[in-house]
Amino acid sequence: MADEIGPGPHVTAAFLCEKVLQEKDGVLTFVRLVDRFIRPRPTNQIPPQPIQVMLVAGLKGGVPTGNYKVKFRGFKPNTSSPFVEIEQDAFFEGTDDHGVTLGVPFLMLADEEGPYRIEVSFEGRVLTQVTFRVIFVAAPLMQQPPRPGA
Repeated sequence: MADEIGPGPHVTAAFLCEKVLQEKDGVLTFVRLVDRFIRPRPTNQIPPQPIQVMLVAGLKGGVPTGNYKVKFRGFKPNTSSPFVEIEQDAFFEGTDDHGVTLGVPFLMLADEEGPYRIEVSFEGRVLTQVTFRVIFVAAPLMQQPPRPGA
């Protein structure tokens, strides 16, 4: 049956979240999964605002025991060249019921509005992509306090 699905590893999860907690027993907890970021529209007075999250990819089985390269490549809206590449080493135990869960800190400036994507590749083969959207809103105007006697 594995031949029908294709070679491993197989993606068990791929997403962005605020943080990853590892409990004493090794179990992971993912806090605040996100796929949409609302930021003030950049202007001369307001610089692009940061997005800081954890990029999580769970991969399981289908490869012999050994160290492998997992690469994350981020793409801005309407571009074909990555604006960031992150490479992680991953050790697989070589059994179908074992795998790895990688949590990679991800930081970028939200300087373009629209859909972004992050490709997840294993040894040069794209396995999946994580998509998210940046939405710009008008920054609220600062209210001037009333002048005395006005």
